[in-house]
Amino acid sequence: FGITSVMTVSADFAGSAAAKVKVTLGHYNMLEGDDLTYYVVVQGIVLINVAFMSVDICLNVVKMAKQFRATGVLEGNKVVRQALDTATAVMVVIFIAFRIPTKWNSAADVERVVGDITNISWADVGDTADLPTTGALGLDAKKENFFQRIDELLQLIRIEDQQNAFCNLILVVSLLRVIQCTSVHPRLALLTGTLYKAVDDLWHALMLIVLLMSCFAGIATWRFGEQREDFGTFYKSMVTQFEMLFGEFPVDWNTTSQDFLLYTVLYILVLFLLVQNFLLAIIVEAYLKVRADIEELETEQEFVTDVVATLLVYARCFTHGWPYPGRLGKELRNWQAKLSVGFAELERTGLFKSHACLVSFMHHYQRYDFLQPVRVSEYEPSRKEPAKEVSIAEQVEKRLIRALGLEANLRELAVQSHHVNLHRTMTRVAAASSASVSRVTSAEREG
Repeated sequence: FGITSVMTVSADFAGSAAAKVKVTLGHYNMLEGDDLTYYVVVQGIVLINVAFMSVDICLNVVKMAKQFRATGVLEGNKVVRQALDTATAVMVVIFIAFRIPTKWNSAADVERVVGDITNISWADVGDTADLPTTGALGLDAKKENFFQRIDELLQLIRIEDQQNAFCNLILVVSLLRVIQCTSVHPRLALLTGTLYKAVDDLWHALMLIVLLMSCFAGIATWRFGEQREDFGTFYKSMVTQFEMLFGEFPVDWNTTSQDFLLYTVLYILVLFLLVQNFLLAIIVEAYLKVRADIEELETEQEFVTDVVATLLVYARCFTHGWPYPGRLGKELRNWQAKLSVGFAELERTGLFKSHACLVSFMHHYQRYDFLQPVRVSEYEPSRKEPAKEVSIAEQVEKRLIRALGLEANLRELAVQSHHVNLHRTMTRVAAASSASVSRVTSAEREG
């Protein structure tokens, strides 16, 4: 399958109890023929994608610079996005620049190294004294030649491992970019929104965790390092404590000694129970804030619905002559004093080609309930019906009356108010009647 493997076995006999044996297995994958052609074509497509990405990065950086000159503010989300895109593009170009020559020569390198190893004739070992005359290689020369070729093969494997590690870094950065992309929609932005709202508290919690774990690791290394291998060094103690933080405690933690039992119980109380629950509380609180923001957002719909609606709008921008959303939004963003926008305001923008385009535009968006005209009530702008507002106000008023125990007093006041209003009404009717009689009498006299 074009894979060359080297197994290395190393043993350390310096220990007093037993030898420590370490086995490593390295692989080198060579490409040739159709596989090499396919690999080069794929990498070429990747470079084309990087070229388009670079153009997009430059355009976005120019927009961000104009925005910064105009407002003096940079959006953190856009800065992170452009930084990740730039890092990804640069690293991909560097990786392909080193990877393609390596794979292009991989078959020739493997054939040369493996061929030299297989061509060594171990059965025909010449005498060292006869080498100048016979031309045969002695055993020492053949061993030296063999290990040189093995070192060359190991060097090829190390180069490929370094390139794979660099490629893994590119994939990690791309993964971060994918996570950042989920912030494009409120329903998908749960992860990024929660992290954004919790980043300050998480940072201080991380400092607290590192401080406490360092103290516990120092104590464990000093007290148990000579007795236990998992606490032999400060690094091993930190690794063991990290595993304990997720419930992986040593099997003999309650049977070894009282000191180790006391250490483990303190670790459970301080880090496993308290600090770990602090982290969960911070994340849950930030998540609840994100959920509250989503509930208050009126324009949000389900993700697939929003995607379909967006594609439909761009299609109608092309077929119906509507202005593109970004251009229209830039115009409407300056109208901060308006609660609603109608036909006349949109026509004055000059972005619609004809009245028919504008009518179809308004017909399309009037089906969204969150775009209904805003009604200005006594207290605040609202899209609710006035009758509903009155009924809600009456319900609240009745609940307050019951809670304060004022029903009897209000009934008495209502009766008195009714009699007073009735007396006022009769007085006004009498006055109006007398005024009418006076006007009729004066008219008859003039007649």
